[in-house]
Amino acid sequence: MSEMSDFKENYIKQLEKEAEKALKDNEKIILDFIHFAANKNVELTTQDFKYTQISGVVVESPDILLKLNEDLIPDKDGLLDYKLLSSKFKKQIFSDGYFFADNFITMASPLFRRSYSSLNGFQPRFINKFWAIDPSAYDEIKISLDQHNLKIDVNNAAILELDTWYGSVFNQNVESISDQLVKLRPSPDFNESEINFFFADTYSLDIKWALSKNIKTFQAEEFKSEHIKVKIDNIIYFPVRYVHAEFDMNTLNFRHFDGAFHFYTEEEYFRRRDSDLNYNRKDHSQIKSKSKKMFKINGKIPIETWVDLTGHFFSRNPLIYEYFNGEYPPNIKEILDLKTKESNLLKILEKL
Repeated sequence: MSEMSDFKENYIKQLEKEAEKALKDNEKIILDFIHFAANKNVELTTQDFKYTQISGVVVESPDILLKLNEDLIPDKDGLLDYKLLSSKFKKQIFSDGYFFADNFITMASPLFRRSYSSLNGFQPRFINKFWAIDPSAYDEIKISLDQHNLKIDVNNAAILELDTWYGSVFNQNVESISDQLVKLRPSPDFNESEINFFFADTYSLDIKWALSKNIKTFQAEEFKSEHIKVKIDNIIYFPVRYVHAEFDMNTLNFRHFDGAFHFYTEEEYFRRRDSDLNYNRKDHSQIKSKSKKMFKINGKIPIETWVDLTGHFFSRNPLIYEYFNGEYPPNIKEILDLKTKESNLLKILEKL
């Protein structure tokens, strides 16, 4: 039992140290928010701010969302008008469950999260689907928000909820796959060393399907962590594996398939990795990376062959397996299940 106690103690110390640093790094943002709240007759102190790995820097105060937004009036069940929320706040891609104001982010209720805890991400995939709803399609639509907590490090919002995935799942009937963007990230339950070992330092996997006339185009880019670099002609690049394919809706086979490496400079890498494959269409500062093609196949390519080769091209990346199969490989699932049991045990011990 002493080993478990030591593990628990070291784990808590690590979290406390990380939180202390994050709060110190965001001291100006915290002080600015205290001043902002005071102008709305809401009194806060630095003790009202906390840091969690999932949500970042958060201010915790009773009914702070309602105090700062007097036009938000909960109904008798505590629900808020989703149409009003959607018109009043902004949404951002890969941030389902969050509404963005200029200097804070309001979040869906923690009861939508795994284990009903603000320390965890949202459970797949109710919030993802709810955030995709067009509120104008319904006479009434409401949602429960966390009225007592607001995220205030708005500039770090790009990493919110990238712990699961965004977008539609793969279907062996390729012709029925919708034209959506997909982004997958390793589970936040894995630490950096585990991501290095089990995911070969994979940061994310971006996927895009797009239909034009009778051809459905597939693209995928695999981002590694910032530790993975290569030098080409004395210039440091971040290597990104890339797959492109074309599916013929008439023959129901792929007609073209190629793989390549995209090489991003440091500035391009950090601009692109938390965005998506529509980046160049949405951003005024477009990226055209250095590229090296690795293979190409033209002809009648069966879906099974394409899936098999794509999976192996993105070698040692469980995220491509997860996309094609809807779950992690058995060995990764086993580790994740074990970590969940350890986490639950820690929670029990904390209550003792």
